[in-house]
Amino acid sequence: MRALKWKQNTFVFSSFLYLGSCLFCLFHTRYRVLSPIEEILFVSILIQTLLSVGYWVNPFPPFSPIHIVDGIFAKINVFAFSVYILFLKPLSLFHRFSFLGLLFLAGILFYQSDYHSRQTWCCREHTFWHAFFHMVSSYGTTYAFL
Repeated sequence: MRALKWKQNTFVFSSFLYLGSCLFCLFHTRYRVLSPIEEILFVSILIQTLLSVGYWVNPFPPFSPIHIVDGIFAKINVFAFSVYILFLKPLSLFHRFSFLGLLFLAGILFYQSDYHSRQTWCCREHTFWHAFFHMVSSYGTTYAFL
């Protein structure tokens, strides 16, 4: 039971990392106004954080309704942030390519997390890869607010 609590805390903590991009947005935009798209992305990160934390507080059963909604919302966010950062946001080529690198890394991390979760739900490897995925993807979302 103690090991499960540690894993849950890891997932919950790593889910809260998405709030870091919100804090970055608030700090970085003190002297400028957010675009309407950035406002929507900001709210979507807040919703994603609530869904993710809400699920990882009690991650059983693995495919509960909140987990399904969290997964769908996460996929929508990945698509929306990627389109905005790569095609709509005026960023330098360096920022676009570094975001692509983060997106590629996040894909690898998610694949590893998914692979290990299918073998044993909430095993040590699943916890590690998924928490690392949360770190990389939360960093990637900050590009929308540069």
